[in-house]
Amino acid sequence: MDETKNQGFAYRLGYRLGRLQGACRRIETTLVGWFKKKGIPPMATRSVRWIVKLAVAGLLLYLAFWIALFVLGALAIANAAAIAPDQEIPTGDSDGWRHGHSGFGDYIDDYRVDPGRFDND
Repeated sequence: MDETKNQGFAYRLGYRLGRLQGACRRIETTLVGWFKKKGIPPMATRSVRWIVKLAVAGLLLYLAFWIALFVLGALAIANAAAIAPDQEIPTGDSDGWRHGHSGFGDYIDDYRVDPGRFDND
């Protein structure tokens, strides 16, 4: 009894989705019976069922696309906010292109290593 009391989110979500699917099946069965009673051919009934199913699937995919786009946009904004403009960019202390004793150039351990000309003018 303790197991059913402490079910997690996934269990509850799956249970609700299963109930929703059962309700949709019951509605579909009722509509198929109504179509039969009205004399609509079985081929037309199957076509309508598939059209409705495909429309629902398309709407769900459309919704999933916009949710994913929103989440990616929120992540991009959060990433941009994480790179604060008040953070200093390290310059001068690291190797690479910078201003040094011999002017601007490529430096490794305070020695200029690029083939450029030195500013001795």
